[in-house]
Amino acid sequence: MENLRKITKIKLGVMLSSMTLPIAIVIVMAVGRFEFSKESIFFYWSPLPYIICALVEAYLTYKNYRYVKILRDDEYADYYLIKKNDERNKMIRLHTNALVHKIFIYVLAVVLVFTAFLDKSYFIMAGGIALAFLVIHVAVSIYYNKKF
Repeated sequence: MENLRKITKIKLGVMLSSMTLPIAIVIVMAVGRFEFSKESIFFYWSPLPYIICALVEAYLTYKNYRYVKILRDDEYADYYLIKKNDERNKMIRLHTNALVHKIFIYVLAVVLVFTAFLDKSYFIMAGGIALAFLVIHVAVSIYYNKKF
């Protein structure tokens, strides 16, 4: 239980500090010092970047609420430990992560094909993301193959 509280305090600190980035982005965009180009997907008056920042803030607020609840309520902390260590939930989480990775790879392949026709800079950016994903995937696979 004490280990859970220690980890939760660290996570809470990281999440609270990460909440400042979307707020800073919204402030900079609202002031108007950072304008999007006309060629960009996001135009200057588009509400989409603000909606994305609001959704990120809502998610971070929810996570912070859960961390504070773990620190304050012993019963909820016990419930969280049981729920987190349940084999069924672990299996569901692993299958979900595997499926998301597969879908991400297919979507990224489609994006690479479309960006190859649109613009060279978009293609290079999408290729860099694909390459980074591949390198991280290989590094984690090598680590776990040596560990287990």
